[in-house]
Amino acid sequence: AFLLIWVIVFNRASESATYIIAMAGCSIWYLSRPKNKISTILFWTTILVSTLIPTDISKAFDQFRYQYFLKCVLSLLVLADIMIYTVVSIAKTRKDPKPVVLL
Repeated sequence: AFLLIWVIVFNRASESATYIIAMAGCSIWYLSRPKNKISTILFWTTILVSTLIPTDISKAFDQFRYQYFLKCVLSLLVLADIMIYTVVSIAKTRKDPKPVVLL
C-alpha cells in the first residue's frame, strides 16, 4: 500500500488518471489495518475527493481541488498514517524498552 501511494505522490509527472494507483494503495491500507474513526474518515474523504467528486459534478470544487492539490495532500496524510501506525505497532510489540542508539 505504501509503495503504491509513494510512487504516485512523489512522481513529478503523475497525472490525474494515475491517482487510481494511489487509490488502490489507500484501499489496501484501509482494509489491512484495524478500523478506527480517523482512518475511516480519511479513507472516505480521500476516495470521494480523488475519484467520485471530480466527475463534473461541481466546477467550483474542481478548481479548489486542483488549486490546493487535495489529491496529493490526502494521499500524503494516508502515507503519514501508514508510517505512524507502523512505528507504533513496532514499538508496542518490542520487548526491550531501551531505546536504540544509532551511531
